[in-house]
Amino acid sequence: MVFYLTFWEIIGFVLIACLIVLTIFAIVEPGPLQRRSRDRRGQLANTDTPPEKK
Repeated sequence: MVFYLTFWEIIGFVLIACLIVLTIFAIVEPGPLQRRSRDRRGQLANTDTPPEKK
């Protein structure tokens, strides 16, 4: 049995497949914004200076 798809059906299938793959990659390996917070980076940068008193 052979299925003949139209151009728009092929485009739709490819787009949905790409979205599924990107979603899986986003779940498996989060980006740099999720790995470290700004607070920890700020504390690591200011370890040699005492905190400022207001």
